[in-house]
Amino acid sequence: MALARKARAGQPDSQNLLRLEAEALRRAGKGDEGAALLVEALARRPDDVSSYGALAEYHAQRRQFDEALAVLARAEARFPADLTVAFQFGSVYERQKRFADAERKFREVLAKDPLHAQALNYLGYMLADRGERLDESRRLHPARAQGGSLQRRLPRQPRLGVLPPEQARSGRSQPRPAAEQSLRDSAVQDHYGDLLFKLGRYEEAAVVWQRALDGDGEQIDRSGIEKKIRSAREKLRKH
Repeated sequence: MALARKARAGQPDSQNLLRLEAEALRRAGKGDEGAALLVEALARRPDDVSSYGALAEYHAQRRQFDEALAVLARAEARFPADLTVAFQFGSVYERQKRFADAERKFREVLAKDPLHAQALNYLGYMLADRGERLDESRRLHPARAQGGSLQRRLPRQPRLGVLPPEQARSGRSQPRPAAEQSLRDSAVQDHYGDLLFKLGRYEEAAVVWQRALDGDGEQIDRSGIEKKIRSAREKLRKH
């Protein structure tokens, strides 16, 4: 927090530094103070869609989903054609376990932009997490871009950990690049472990879930992951 404030003193208009300070406040248990910073930033920049997105995501991280959806509704009214708003709606719905609403929003994004890496990634993992339509979930994963009828080019979102087609692995291991580039992201590792388990790769799943426990700890159920590790090891003993 101190470093962010000091840096912002020299760059008062930097939205990145402001959001960094807000995130530091949230992690320090001062979430209301962080939210106030983002509310103030939005008031100063009402024509910047990213200001709405930052505040909505902040609310969602605090599990204040109604507040997040209210901010996104304001953004949607102001920027009806902006796909980042529709995508973020899907992300919040998914975290509420409103899976039908989440899928509707992700497919709305993909109907307008079939190359949208974030929507492909999120929808593919969401289906895999729930054990639904696994073949479709693998096709949706952006690393499937090479070959086949989809022929998707990739991506414009490198921070998602998705690699270009020529670097993507083949076959069942194709979700691996995203996970290997996000080793400290507990949520990504948890998702990847779920997919490996569903594919019968129990030893690898246990290793990946342990990485989830050792990671940043964001958006995971630690006791649930520990239970999944025990389940994977039990499967190994039976094979």
